Parts: sequence; structure tokens; C-alpha cells
Amino acid sequence: MENEKFVRVFSVFPGVGKTHFYNQNKENTRDSDSSTFDKSEFPQNYIDHIKKLLEDETIEHILVSSHKEVRNALSEAGINFALIKPHHSLKQEYLRRYKERNSPQAFIDLLDKMWDEWLYEINGEKGGYHTYTLSGENIYLSDVFESWTKDPSKVTYPD
Repeated sequence: MENEKFVRVFSVFPGVGKTHFYNQNKENTRDSDSSTFDKSEFPQNYIDHIKKLLEDETIEHILVSSHKEVRNALSEAGINFALIKPHHSLKQEYLRRYKERNSPQAFIDLLDKMWDEWLYEINGEKGGYHTYTLSGENIYLSDVFESWTKDPSKVTYPD
């Protein structure tokens, strides 16, 4: 896994469009919802699941949580990944997205409260992974992957 050149694991911030992208690309994408994993063994059980998915070469996109403990565990396991997050200035748009998708109010309140802290935390990391910031309104994960299809060098690691 350490020598994979093409990025296949994408740590995606909430509201970027993981579920929509997965629903449009089920044949070659997996959406690994971290909330379904036993928390007493987390994040190791989640990382083990991701490693198993990486064994299937027909899977092009593995969409995973953007939680700090997941990012750290991916790095520690030597799994190449890209982090996709919104620009800090897009807080109101993302709060709107959470409401429109009927996220629980507690989730919306948490993101509203922690938005600055989490994005600044990500911005300050030196994790050895690619970070892509969605800087415009109405830009979703599907838009990112479409642009990468036109320029695959954006999702490769240097030799």
C-alpha cells in the first residue's frame, strides 16, 4: 500500500458530497461510514476495513472519515490519502447543506461550534498527505473528481 502511486483513499469533510458521489459511482466507489464501526476498537477496525478495500483493485475511490484520529491512523498505517475539505469562508453554505440533507440538529450545532477549530487544525497539520480545499460555493466532490479526470497528475504521488 505504501507504494501505491494513485490516490484511492479520500478523507472527506462532512457536506462535501460523499454520499451523492457514491450513489452515482457504486461500481467503483466505497463510502466507509465510520459511525458504523465498534468504537471500542476504533480506529484500528476502520483502518483494517480500508486496507481490505484497497486489496480490491476494481475500487477506484474509497471515501472515508475526516476525523483527526482517522487521518492520523491512515498516516501511521502508511496509507496514501487525500483530504478534501471546504474553505474556511464557506461555513454558512455548509450549515445550509447539513440542514437541506436533514442532518440531526445536534450534528449541525456541533459543526457550527467546531468549524473554525477543525479547519484550522487541518490547515496546521503536516500529515504527508494531499489537501484539497473547495474554495467556491456549490462545488462538490463530484466536481473535484471530474477535474481530476482531466488532469490525473493531481491525484498521484511523486515517484
